[in-house]
Amino acid sequence: MGCFFVHNFTFQSVQADEFDDGQVTFEDYSKDNRSSVMTYEEYVEFINEINSQNNQLTREVVSRSLSGGNLSQREQIVAEAKKHIGKPYTQTNPDRLGPDKFDCSGLVYYVFNQVTGKDVGKLTWEQEYAGKQIPISEAKPGDLLFWGSRGKTSHTAIYIGNNQYIHAPTFGRTVELSPIWDSFYPSFAIRMDLSEYQTVSYGKTVMAVSNYPLWNNLEFTSQNGNTSNFQDGLVYYAKNQISFSDGRTFYELYRGDSFVGFINTVAVEELTATSENKNIMATKNYPRWGNLYWTSKLGDTADFADNPVYYASVSYTLTNGKKFYSLYRGDQWFGYINAEAVIDLKAENIDKFVSATKNYPIWGNLYWTSKLGSTENYSSGLVYKAKYKYTLSNGKIFYSIYQGDTWIGYINSDATEDLRTENINIEVQITSKNYPMWNNLYWTSKKFEAGQLYGNSYTAKVKYTLGNGKTFYSLYDNTNTWIGYVNTQGTSVK
Repeated sequence: MGCFFVHNFTFQSVQADEFDDGQVTFEDYSKDNRSSVMTYEEYVEFINEINSQNNQLTREVVSRSLSGGNLSQREQIVAEAKKHIGKPYTQTNPDRLGPDKFDCSGLVYYVFNQVTGKDVGKLTWEQEYAGKQIPISEAKPGDLLFWGSRGKTSHTAIYIGNNQYIHAPTFGRTVELSPIWDSFYPSFAIRMDLSEYQTVSYGKTVMAVSNYPLWNNLEFTSQNGNTSNFQDGLVYYAKNQISFSDGRTFYELYRGDSFVGFINTVAVEELTATSENKNIMATKNYPRWGNLYWTSKLGDTADFADNPVYYASVSYTLTNGKKFYSLYRGDQWFGYINAEAVIDLKAENIDKFVSATKNYPIWGNLYWTSKLGSTENYSSGLVYKAKYKYTLSNGKIFYSIYQGDTWIGYINSDATEDLRTENINIEVQITSKNYPMWNNLYWTSKKFEAGQLYGNSYTAKVKYTLGNGKTFYSLYDNTNTWIGYVNTQGTSVK
């Protein structure tokens, strides 16, 4: 079977919550063979200390587990073993392999299989070779303890730290927690191949802020450089975060698909985005990058003289103070660019009427990815209110045009000319029934229907000449009330 050793002395093992502090009785003391080497007072102090350590360990493990904290495999082994304290001993197959009953090797097999999925053997002599033999003094939580010479051991247990172990002792007993004691001292320990850390996905971009080593492995035996040049603006992709049971945390760093190393998290900071939401324009030829560690070039701004405008959604400022924008044109991402290559595209308030003189596209943005229409029917006399002017780095000028409160889009100023105005102050008469009176010069709202004011006389204070050559009067009555705009062909001068 798994265990062939039966304790032949009355050793009182400590089970979870077996004693409350200060409640260890003299009867407990007299049944324990430690009474031969301890006074009753020393025994009480010893048992209370063991219980205190055990309870603290349980609280720490449970607290981290409940709060979503990371447990290393060693901590998971301890936590799993503690679940089975109090379960009965048996050597009957297959019951001894758990989960309701155990012998010593069955408990070890079950706990390791639950945590790691590995088969460490079902007999003590098999489990002796599940790892590397080490002195008892070097044992860590999760390592195995053995009694007897190697190859002929009679008992095994799971070491949990604080000079304690959990085991299934013998017939008539249950799985229990016991201290290592000279009278029942293990013969040797086996170092189990367990991670002392927990890995969780991180997936963020970080930048170095101090000089720390980059490690090839988490045993820290091979260094892959350092971050001594962090002031140059070193940026990495932190794929995973590794948390050790002693509180240390490391990031697993990459640049593109290339592994860079493991670094202590104190050496880096998350690279956070600053909201920008503005139009910018390239003024120089700079590369556009697919990441901020410069391993993937998407293109450049060599065409800045022809097509310089981008939308900057956010910016990133590196350790060296350099700033990079994340560029878009519509929904298409164009990469990251050094802020030195661009300037803000600023709007100049002009608030004037313009008339279309050529057929040009009307754009929904200034990087030409969304066409809203055109001025192909400019000959009919298209008039717009140009509220803002944008001067690009290539010298081209675009107007943001409206008709009333409706935004029409952006148009190259080459397609328009200012609506020519002439102050005239003359008396005219409506002599045609074919021309309506308009509220505006882009013909979206009639003030009077054609013929409704036929025969009336008004003062024409301003004359407007459109890009198609047509002219309009701005009319007022004898009380200086504005009447509207009318085509001059529907009037005659008195």
